[in-house]
Amino acid sequence: MLDPWLVEFWKIVMDLYPLPNGCLPVSEEILPAPKYAVNCDTASVVTPRPSSEKLFNATVVCNQRVTSPDHFQDVRLIKLNIEGSGMTFEPGDVVVVYPENCEEDIYEFFRLFSLKADMHISVAPMEEGAPLPHFLAAPFSLDRSFFELFWHFGGSDLEKERLREFSTTGGQEDLVEYAIRPRRTVLEVFTDFPHTTANVPLAYLFDLIPPIRPRYFSIANSLRCHPGQIHILAAIVNFRTKLKKPRRYVQHQIAEHEDKVWQLLCDGGVLYIAGNAKDMVPSVRDAFKAVVKKSGSLTDESAEELLKNLEKSRRLQIEAWS
Repeated sequence: MLDPWLVEFWKIVMDLYPLPNGCLPVSEEILPAPKYAVNCDTASVVTPRPSSEKLFNATVVCNQRVTSPDHFQDVRLIKLNIEGSGMTFEPGDVVVVYPENCEEDIYEFFRLFSLKADMHISVAPMEEGAPLPHFLAAPFSLDRSFFELFWHFGGSDLEKERLREFSTTGGQEDLVEYAIRPRRTVLEVFTDFPHTTANVPLAYLFDLIPPIRPRYFSIANSLRCHPGQIHILAAIVNFRTKLKKPRRYVQHQIAEHEDKVWQLLCDGGVLYIAGNAKDMVPSVRDAFKAVVKKSGSLTDESAEELLKNLEKSRRLQIEAWS
């Protein structure tokens, strides 16, 4: 494993090159500063800045399968209309295509972070010369570095503990099972940990989510034979996370209907929680506690005391199994 080696490596480095007096290594407990400063303004009218990159919005005029229907590989001839772009190319050149997030992911992202589509967000790098991403990749697959930052925003003890475990050496097997093997995306993780997601400042989204990477395709036509067009031959890969859709659990429904849940509690409602003692029961109980704390304007201690009183009066009953 790399982690034990790194521990020994840094010990040797510190022995050879000790820090100046008064300087200490940065603790993992400290949240690093964001790389970008973000300001939101819904009122201002914004004039887009011209891009330094030579980007052109091309129109797809043809998307034709060129392999037979019974062939295992779906290969497409895609023709792009580039008239008016001024682009020229020679045999052997490549075209760079920037993909986009699908509308479904965009709307879900807005919902999770309580953003509006017409909101103006200005972004500036905290350090001079730092590159500024044009677009963020919401369907981005995860690795350990994501959780090393994300756990700092833990919205409940259970979520924080779980997320931090993913960032440790001992939690790598769980990380593989949860995120890497099913190819879980960052958007799905935001949905799975709603209390933590609600605590993430916008500035840190640029640290958590990488920019969309361009795709490079060999140009499959001659500009002399097909003026004003670029042709691409591309094999289609039907890639999708094995989860199909972001998983939604009871705790997510409780958070979404917090007003109704609080009203039912005030009206003398009785809560029954039945499920796995390791994950399900603590998550659902934390969700109820969050509702009680927010809707009742209570401290964390007072909300916990209220739940304990509900248990004593049998208005909160839990049946858990391992």
